[in-house]
Amino acid sequence: MENNIPKLKNSKSKSKKIENNIPKSKNSKKIKNNIPKSKNSKSKKYIFQIGFNRCATQALTSAFEKLNIKSAHNSIKISSQCPRYHLSILMYNHFNSLNNKIIKGDLEKYTAFLDMEYVYEDYNLTFYTFFKELEKQNIGSSFIMNIRSCISWLLSRIKLGKQSLRPYFHNIHDQKLKDWVDHYFTHSINVRDYFIRNPTIKARSKLYLLPLEHKTIPQLLKEMNITNKNIPNEKVDFIKNLSLTNQEKELPKSIVDYIHSMIEKHGDPSHPDWWV
Repeated sequence: MENNIPKLKNSKSKSKKIENNIPKSKNSKKIKNNIPKSKNSKSKKYIFQIGFNRCATQALTSAFEKLNIKSAHNSIKISSQCPRYHLSILMYNHFNSLNNKIIKGDLEKYTAFLDMEYVYEDYNLTFYTFFKELEKQNIGSSFIMNIRSCISWLLSRIKLGKQSLRPYFHNIHDQKLKDWVDHYFTHSINVRDYFIRNPTIKARSKLYLLPLEHKTIPQLLKEMNITNKNIPNEKVDFIKNLSLTNQEKELPKSIVDYIHSMIEKHGDPSHPDWWV
């Protein structure tokens, strides 16, 4: 599935440096990052959420913040005089600058990056699909693949469309739903092939799974060995009162049939065994 990234003028030229006007607090607490570091690297290790939106990204951000892990969710505010900058656009511009480094400048103040997606009108920029570039530039960092069943994910996005002012989530038709399904499977397969099926990558950077029907956020944090606190399991937007059959009834039959055909062909990425 192609990523409809908006064309940027002079993308090959050096990006303008963004001024940082945030005053440093004398009493600011030191952020503890307990992500294991590789033996031969002194560089900072980051956490990148590379799964989908509508899959507990806000709940993850809240949990990290409670652990004093400074987290950027979707966008960051550079200064009180400037608007918020979307992570996807900022990272994409950094990637297209002369030195090609993604995490630099104001982004270096953060440890965890979540919801790296920008949507506007009929296009979207999903920088989480640049996970290979993020891994190569930040070897030894941790990556979280958060996911839920494809049907549940689609219904949650449709629900968002009824509440959101963003045009991208409006006028949801069969072709758009089919495109989302294609992206769901393509991205999942690409992540698995890179982190799980490649022994070299698997040995140097860690992929953590968060299949929301099978694992809670506290369980994930325990696996990542970054918490010794009692983090509550934040409420996740599941359609808990509906059986799978009833969930399917909420979607066009052609889309449900298409999802089943993709599962039959590729398996179900929302199940932990799929990632073995």
